[in-house]
Amino acid sequence: MAINQPDLTGDLTGGTRSGVPGGVNTPATPTVPAILQPGPGSLPIPPAIALQTRWRPQPFTDFHLQMKTNPVGASAAMDFAIRQAYQNTTVLETMIASRQSGAATITGSKVGIPTGLTTVRQVQGSIDNGSTAHNFYCSVVLSKLPGCIDIYVWQPTAVNNVTPIACTSAVVVRWVADGSI
Repeated sequence: MAINQPDLTGDLTGGTRSGVPGGVNTPATPTVPAILQPGPGSLPIPPAIALQTRWRPQPFTDFHLQMKTNPVGASAAMDFAIRQAYQNTTVLETMIASRQSGAATITGSKVGIPTGLTTVRQVQGSIDNGSTAHNFYCSVVLSKLPGCIDIYVWQPTAVNNVTPIACTSAVVVRWVADGSI
């Protein structure tokens, strides 16, 4: 049996799909390399790695023929494909949802900006003035409020004094936060 080919012999366990357990004549080996497999008591595989190593279904363009020759096997293969597609989508949604981005117009500072995450692990930000030169800079930090960030924008005190003070002009700060949903 080839990789990514369904088992249409009547096996109700889901067939063999690129090493997915349950197939005929295929050992139940994971699709993730052994070095990336979590050991006892370790954390689960990160979603980014799980997404890169996920199962992909074979085409079902001849499903009508499969249903004529082996309806039980074809139904099992289709059921398995739908379940795996749902699982892969869930992994992808989790990855996307754990990174949020946005923009805020800041004059001086703004604290407690909600990110849409329940916890924030890290955040980055930059001032968006397009191609206009400026002497502002920003600090984007984790807020004391869960799932929020704080943004501070600074400018020099005067032409001959570069001591930073809170910015007196409104600027747009774009940010990207990583965390958990």
